[in-house]
Order: sequence, then structure tokens, then C-alpha cells
Amino acid sequence: MAKCTPRIVLKNRYNSDPIFRVVTIFMIHVLEVAPGEYELDWQGVFQQRPVTVTAANHPGSSQGVQLGANQVASGRFSGLQPGRRYYFQFHDNDGSIAIAAQRGIPVEGSVNFRDFGGYRTMDGRVTKWGRFFRSGHLSEISNAEQKYLAQLDINTVCDFRRQAEMESERSLLPGDPTIHQVEIVPGARDPNHIHQLLATATTPKDVFNEMVEIMRILITEAAPHYRRLFEIMLGHEQGALLINCSAGKERTGVGAALVLMALGIPRDVIEQEFMLSKEYYPVHREIPRVLEKYNVALPGEDGVKLVMPLLETHSAYIRVVFEEIDKGFDSDQEFIKATYGLTDNDLATLREKYTEKF
Repeated sequence: MAKCTPRIVLKNRYNSDPIFRVVTIFMIHVLEVAPGEYELDWQGVFQQRPVTVTAANHPGSSQGVQLGANQVASGRFSGLQPGRRYYFQFHDNDGSIAIAAQRGIPVEGSVNFRDFGGYRTMDGRVTKWGRFFRSGHLSEISNAEQKYLAQLDINTVCDFRRQAEMESERSLLPGDPTIHQVEIVPGARDPNHIHQLLATATTPKDVFNEMVEIMRILITEAAPHYRRLFEIMLGHEQGALLINCSAGKERTGVGAALVLMALGIPRDVIEQEFMLSKEYYPVHREIPRVLEKYNVALPGEDGVKLVMPLLETHSAYIRVVFEEIDKGFDSDQEFIKATYGLTDNDLATLREKYTEKF
């Protein structure tokens, strides 16, 4: 199947004024533009060969609603039931098949909730849709959103938050999933690190520089916690797995990057996946929560400016992870095996569980 560089629509659900940019990480683009109406973009994936498009409620399901036969161009498809999670299947006459879904999980009661599916590995496999998710806190999920999330069948959670965070931002995921608390301190060493930082920093640049250092500490000193993540993934069988922290950006972002490395995803894709938090984390909505969480004393706009590097997503945050790896290893695979105790068989098992070949 040819590699494609389709567009990503940078907009919220039902926003009629999209901004387009070109990247290389999505084989197929899916966006719900109105209740039950989806925009599908598969330009380049099938090289203009006719495809039949179906929508199913489970990835890989043979049962689904046929949306169109012999389609040769991207388009909009309507008439699907609102409030459902759909996985779109594309079949061509040569027997090729691809699956795609909307990356962002549309729930307002969480932040930065998205699916890891559809990323192409260096050996031609693709990460499975509906198998592995990431998010921030899950403390404001409504009853209606719980019904939506129940469709995801998330039965295992690796939660990087501290106990105090879990108590103040109680998870409202449905289905009583098994929650593994793999506690990573937000400041990477001292539980009061960020409190102290925001109490003493004088400029946003001070906070930005410290955030870069925190990411460096995560990749060098949080190895036991991320080793536990890999153990959970290796033991996980049925259903879906979720990794999360409070914002779903740094602790979860490093965990996501490590997992994608283990699965054989190239660095440029890992960086772009990390940077999607710019789209899926609602910075301005989260300002009051962060100001309260860290007892920011600076009043008004000065306090807001000070915390922005904590709320924003910058490429420097993920690139320092790569820089640390490059100091001691010739490849990401060597780093993963040496640092997290994974064998070649472990890596093969992870790829079998979380990727597939089309």
C-alpha cells in the first residue's frame, strides 16, 4: 500500500472553519463534522483505485454499514448513528484493506484523549485502532460520555498520577477497569517541585527551561515506572489499554513515545504524535484548574503567562528525550532493551499485540 501524506483538519468537532496542514503520519483521515456525518480522506492510500467503504462499531468487524461502493475520492458520509464510535474499513478490488477511525475521542469531561491507531512502523505494519489509548484526567465525564466510552472496552489503565492527584481528579471511566497506579511525580523528583518552581520563577522562560529539564529527568530517572508500563502491556490480552496522567502530555507523552519506539515507529512520527497535544489539550480551559492545583500566587495575567509553558506543548520537550537517548545508544531499539529490560521476544510480542499488517 502506498505511503500517503493526507491532510489533518485542525478543528474541533462541528467547527466549520478548518485549518489544513500536511504531515505524514496518517494513512487515512477521519473527522466527525456533524452528528453521524463524517469526512473521510484517503487520498493516495489506494492510488485512486475504487474502494468500498463500510463503518463498523469494532475494528476488524465483518459486520458493518456499507457507506459507498467503488469510491475513488475522499468525501463525506452521513446517516450513521450519533454517539457511536465508528471504525471505517476500506476494501479495494485487489483485496487490500485499511482501517481508520477518528483519532480524538470526543468527550468534554476529559482532556487529550486519543487513539494510537494508524501509525506505520518502519517494517510496514500499522498500529491497531481501538487497542491502545492515551488521555489526561478523566474527572468530569458525564453519564452520556460514559456510555460513549463504554464502547471503547478499556479494561486496563496505567495511571501515572500520584495518589493525591487521583483523589482530587477521580477517574470516571465506565466498566470498572483494572487500574495500575504507576506513580510518577509531576516534577520528576520532588512532589513539590512544580509548586516551588511556580512560586520562585520570575518569567515564563524560567518555567519553559525547567519543563525541558523535567522531560530530561523523566527519560533518565523514571525507568522503573516505564518498565512497569511495558510489563502491563505484555500481560494485557483482551480489550483496550489506556495510559494517562493529569494533562496527558508529559508523563503520558514520554510513555507514549517509548511505546511507539518499541513498536518500531520512526522518530519523526513520534514527534508529530507528541505534538498533537497542541490540538487535543484545551490550554485555555485548563488554566483555572492548573492555577488552583499549583497554588499560583501571581495574580491575573502575570500568573497565566507564568504557567503557560506548563500547559503548552513544545517540540523541545520531546526532542530532549531523543537527545538523551543519543548520548548513550546508537538506536532507539538498543535503548529500549537496555533501559527497560525488554528482550527481542518481548518486542516481537508487543508488535504482535498492538500492530497488524495490511
